[in-house]
Amino acid sequence: MTRLPDKRANLAAMRPILPPDLFAWLADDQRTASSLVGGPEEGWNIDLGGRLLYPSGASAYVDPQVSEFLANPVRRISFAASNFLFEEDQFGRDGRFTPRPLESKRLAAKLHEQGEFIAARFAEALLDHVDGQSLEWFPEKDAGHLVCFGLGLGLHLPMLVDALAIRDLVVVDPFPEFLRHSLHIVDWKALADELNRRGGRIWFCIGQDSQTLAEQVQTALRGPNYIRIDGAYMFQHYDVAPLPDVIRQIQERGPILEMAKGFFEDEIRMLTHTVQHHLAGPARLLVDQPPSKGPIPPVLVVGSGPSADKSMDQVARLQRDGAVVISAGTGLGVALNHGVTPDLHCEIENTVTIDEGLGLLTRDHDLSKITLLASWTVSPRTSAFFPNRIFYFRDSNAGSRLFARPEQVIGLSGPTVANLACRAAIALGVRDIYLFGIDLGSRARDVHHSEKSAYNLVEDEFWKTGRGMDGLEIEAPGNRGGTVFTSRQFQLTRTGFERLIRAYDGTNFHNCSDGVRIAGADPIDPVGLSFAGSEATAAVDSVLAKLGAAADPDPELCRTKLLAYRQALLQWWTGVEDLLRRPDLDLDGLIDGLYPMIEDGLSATRMDAMGAIQASFAGSITSMLQLSYTVLRHLPNGDRQTATRFLAPRMREILSDSVRRAEQNSRDLESEIPK
Repeated sequence: MTRLPDKRANLAAMRPILPPDLFAWLADDQRTASSLVGGPEEGWNIDLGGRLLYPSGASAYVDPQVSEFLANPVRRISFAASNFLFEEDQFGRDGRFTPRPLESKRLAAKLHEQGEFIAARFAEALLDHVDGQSLEWFPEKDAGHLVCFGLGLGLHLPMLVDALAIRDLVVVDPFPEFLRHSLHIVDWKALADELNRRGGRIWFCIGQDSQTLAEQVQTALRGPNYIRIDGAYMFQHYDVAPLPDVIRQIQERGPILEMAKGFFEDEIRMLTHTVQHHLAGPARLLVDQPPSKGPIPPVLVVGSGPSADKSMDQVARLQRDGAVVISAGTGLGVALNHGVTPDLHCEIENTVTIDEGLGLLTRDHDLSKITLLASWTVSPRTSAFFPNRIFYFRDSNAGSRLFARPEQVIGLSGPTVANLACRAAIALGVRDIYLFGIDLGSRARDVHHSEKSAYNLVEDEFWKTGRGMDGLEIEAPGNRGGTVFTSRQFQLTRTGFERLIRAYDGTNFHNCSDGVRIAGADPIDPVGLSFAGSEATAAVDSVLAKLGAAADPDPELCRTKLLAYRQALLQWWTGVEDLLRRPDLDLDGLIDGLYPMIEDGLSATRMDAMGAIQASFAGSITSMLQLSYTVLRHLPNGDRQTATRFLAPRMREILSDSVRRAEQNSRDLESEIPK
């Protein structure tokens, strides 16, 4: 007689890994539209109300499906491998892969051309070490993830977990009631315990919206095992909507899935800028304000998309009505060149091109009346253009971890300056945000920005091509109907907007742009808008007054923080170096040993000196580990073991140099503090 699982034990195992509302619904035995039918002898099934999910029963459907998959599994080749290690002609039309000896010098050159944010010294050393060897398709069967598109009754899941050496199981399905039915026949507790033993877990992505499901899958793949993303198994149980669209979106997000989480050189630069700003002139701090009971003016966020040129007359008119105008990045030039002076201007990046663009604007425009709202991490050269400054703490970077209290961090403020402009408005208590020139694409593939933006007003090919931006090759629904061409970078920005909109449902978003549709932002024609005579026509000063007076420089705070940073650096490096000196360290031991030492820098919010150290090194270490895993798993097993013994010594050498650089940078900054 078949033993059925304990439903209560299953629920207890699911409590820590399910959203509270979904768990509460599962625990409540209310009726559902579908029902569990059959039994262990005659076979289980789901009655959908007139028809069965499985024509001949769950087992009869699952057994051959799993056998066929295991004989020829669908595996996800990482973006790094497909776009960096391998060539297009190595992938045959019949799906076969042709091995070819690796050429380290050619790949190193390709590495620099693509500007990959990885530890370049380590990458070149690793490639040189395996130079001339032939990379195979997937000689190793282990993987970090198994993504199952379709739950049904879940009988396939134990079979797949038993057969495949995976760590994380990601279950994607539109129907929560299927999960409830499965509690009676799948031993979820045993599955959870086994994956926990392997260093993984179960991720549930349940819902009807394809974009939300794709984001949840992305979150799972970028979890603690995302270093092992190469070779992930993709199993499709059935093709019920919206699962095919989820699969399509996951495929499109390849580069986003593996986007580096910062890198050491940039973290050191951002920490330096944070300290320098704390030592400079007075500035106000942006923090989330409590809801206001009085009138709040609407905010118009101006970007530099192609459609901005057609709507600046409306922006000027609405600003006269009392709306607050916030320009985002190169949207400042668009506004100024159309005769609109923004009330606030947002910057988030710390690159030289930001300073160059602002410098060009000062030839024809006065920036002194515009208040800068920027990350503490921007270059002091950027903030120097604006006498009035408001700074905010970005989440996750080393400077914020070192200086900010948790409640001072402005989350969901990225990935781009346009996202920041909206998040800043929310922090100030704004209830209505109108987007202008936030196109995230274009009606025409070859038109990427406004004619009045710096991209099209300077005689520089780098700017004219969008400063190295991806081509607009992806079709997406338009905000005003039809099709708009977008890119992976813009898709990531759109995802950021949609997360922000869902998180702050008390704020109304109105999209006046003629670009990509943003879910949750109402498409609107600004021609009919009017704020004249409204109670919401308060002055911009009434919004900024909430932030209080500007704070003076605090040299002693900087001195204390930098000392704590160096002390944490020494403690952290002692642990890392001890691990890297272990004689028995293999690839899995290296990954599993280093991850806890950078985990808070990747996902948690440890707001202290140790959190700053982890944030400083997390991105580069993750990139080194991910490249190691990707390269070595495509080598024959013997070569993989040989190459593994090379990793720790070279990583120790490179990290030791970086630790010395971080320490010296901290001392140099301390020397700038007035006595």
